[in-house]
Amino acid sequence: MAMQTSTVRPYAESDFAQLVELLRQRAPIPGQPRVSSEMVQAALNGTSPIDGGWWAELTNLRHLVVPDNGNLAGAVAVGTSKADGAGYLLWLAADDNEVVETLVDAAVSALEGTSVQRAFSFATALDEGLEGLPVRLRPVVHQALLSRGFAGEDMWVYMRRDLTATDSMLADDDLVAAFTVSDGEDPQSWRITADGGADEGVVVIGLLPSGTGIVEWLHVDDAHRGRGLGKAVLSVGLRHLVSLGATEAILYVDHDAPETERDRAAALALYEAAGFEVVDHLHSYERPGS
Repeated sequence: MAMQTSTVRPYAESDFAQLVELLRQRAPIPGQPRVSSEMVQAALNGTSPIDGGWWAELTNLRHLVVPDNGNLAGAVAVGTSKADGAGYLLWLAADDNEVVETLVDAAVSALEGTSVQRAFSFATALDEGLEGLPVRLRPVVHQALLSRGFAGEDMWVYMRRDLTATDSMLADDDLVAAFTVSDGEDPQSWRITADGGADEGVVVIGLLPSGTGIVEWLHVDDAHRGRGLGKAVLSVGLRHLVSLGATEAILYVDHDAPETERDRAAALALYEAAGFEVVDHLHSYERPGS
């Protein structure tokens, strides 16, 4: 049986140190940095280095906590979209079943009157690009949402691999010479293209604030598939990440439309062959407004 929602109270500035400790004590997610005070403050401010535009569209941002003998047992953030009045459960920190259920109930109550209620719809400042809830690593939250009428959608496959300078997957000098590296659109990102800049094979890589490398995007034109170009451009990208000091790489493969023209089975096969392992599937959630 869940705790009564009367145990929930608004977050206070005096809770900051305990909130940081709560978030740092949670079971880590592979490929993600340990939460810092700066990350927590950014989340409380309603900003994020990734998906920042979505955060800018929110209003009525509120943080609720569950106290426990002078400490915090859990916390949740909610907000409302300025554009369409949708309510959002933005992030939740707790692992105990009763605390999670209490926080989900409190979030639903806080969002009463919104046109639709969504959960884990975009990335927060507490992670590096997790646009959804990792359901295997956060099963209690997943089940609490489903039991309260939220429908989950499998949006992304989250993958990672170690990187070393002696990695057999890294491109050799001759292969590197066949590709062009240029600055990407985002800070600390690079666009790598085949054959002097043509777009038949492209990978965009980045270096995240934690120093982890990320494969942001990879594309091979239909006319050039089946020649090993995807593996080649990926190997050049990983070598560039190693040269920048990255010791691991992560990536996200969209997974919301399998067995359609947007099916990413081939991309998943490429990444798995290149040594990436699936960490988890990331789900977003929605239920009718109340």
